[in-house]
Amino acid sequence: MAYFILSASYCDPLPVTKAEVDVLLAGHKEFIWRGINAGNVLCAGPKKTGNGGIIVVKAETRATLEDYITTDPYFQKGILHFDITEFTPYDYPEYLAPWVN
Repeated sequence: MAYFILSASYCDPLPVTKAEVDVLLAGHKEFIWRGINAGNVLCAGPKKTGNGGIIVVKAETRATLEDYITTDPYFQKGILHFDITEFTPYDYPEYLAPWVN
């Protein structure tokens, strides 16, 4: 298993209107919750800057993660781009052991 931090940032300029971004929000949240319900996304949330968000995720491979990213409506419409950082969970509380192992 591989572990990643996804740093999502809004594209500038946005390729769609703000109203279209708002319409696609439900699908973007479904994308995140699909990962949570599958046990792959640990947590996700917006950046304090308002320019995107962070997702902590695990996947079999980077390619598997990239396939998952392509299902995000925001990514599909060019609203967000993702910077992907792979990391190794080394120090974590015991309650996260089932997610890490």
